[in-house]
Amino acid sequence: MALWMCTHSTGWVVVLSIGILLPSIAAEFHLSYGMQGLLASGPLWANTILYLPLSIWLVRYSPRLLTTITIVLGTLFVLLQASSSLFIVLLISRFALGITLAAREPARMLLMQQWFHSREFLWVNSITVCVLSFAFFGATLATPYVLTFFGDDWRSTLYFFGGLTGGLAILWVILGRERKTHQYLSYIAQSSTVNWQNVLRHKELWLAALGLLGTNISASTFIAFYPTFMLERYDFPLKYSAFILSANWLVCGLAGLIVARLATNWTSRSRILYTCGLILPSSYLLLIFTDSLPLLFVALIANGIGWCFFPILLTITLHLPGIHVKEVPVAHAFLFASVSFGLAMGPLLAGFALDTLGNPLVVLGIMSLASLSVIGSGISARILTETAIS
Repeated sequence: MALWMCTHSTGWVVVLSIGILLPSIAAEFHLSYGMQGLLASGPLWANTILYLPLSIWLVRYSPRLLTTITIVLGTLFVLLQASSSLFIVLLISRFALGITLAAREPARMLLMQQWFHSREFLWVNSITVCVLSFAFFGATLATPYVLTFFGDDWRSTLYFFGGLTGGLAILWVILGRERKTHQYLSYIAQSSTVNWQNVLRHKELWLAALGLLGTNISASTFIAFYPTFMLERYDFPLKYSAFILSANWLVCGLAGLIVARLATNWTSRSRILYTCGLILPSSYLLLIFTDSLPLLFVALIANGIGWCFFPILLTITLHLPGIHVKEVPVAHAFLFASVSFGLAMGPLLAGFALDTLGNPLVVLGIMSLASLSVIGSGISARILTETAIS
């Protein structure tokens, strides 16, 4: 699972490192804020639209083979982005990269159920989020230095990421494995067809999706526009902004492991969700109202802690009453469609709001408040508590 997350994270690194590369890309293609937002959100719209249908269709295939095909195609689309001489080609290739990420996700949920017991799911999700967070931390921190090393050439930077993705694809082909136990095969036999209506009837799932939607609207807005905002408002160097955007991932990964240890039942998990819903918007607001390094450090620590809720919401899909093995990836895809929708809406809404209002401080402040939605997800955990008691 750690290897799977490493291979998967490289694609997300290309998607989410766009904020560091946008100043160079925008200068070359003469992009408005709205067009920058569209470029940043392109892969995420692919995820939003295709997560659910692809999960229903692809759950029948081998998760190892599915991972191999999508990581190879993802590598090719990263290289196509790097070689794009037209903006429309760059936009389409980023959209296609998003399709490969959406198609790969069902494999993770099947592999989890092959290799782990249900009581271990929160730990597995916490560890996978930790791996993903560390990958984002390293990549976001390193991207400005890689960009500088290549003479501010964003194309060479993407070629570098494409080579890294290709190397991990080779490792997956060599080391990737499945584990089809008798118990797993019997569960598969009992759930030969996927009933997506059975999946979507769970109100716990919708509440979890709402929380993920709002928090990712806030997050993607900052990923896309925070480096430019800080550079223009405070003359704050890009490498410092990269550290702020990356260090909170590191804190998030470590906090997620602590949560996996402490959140032993759905009552404690609901309380954590309520707390995170207050921490996140407060930390985002602090990030834009100061250029003081000590205060920014406090804000990024708080923001990383606030994201510790993520493994909890991912675990909800595995504990929905009456859900079957092949329906779990569909429920998971619904949550990730909400994540992608939030990540896609953030830069797009913020970009056009910036073109209209012309005040980045006001726009980023408003977008910060969307992360209050995770408070609503605490209700979903409380419902699971009541279900377990009954």
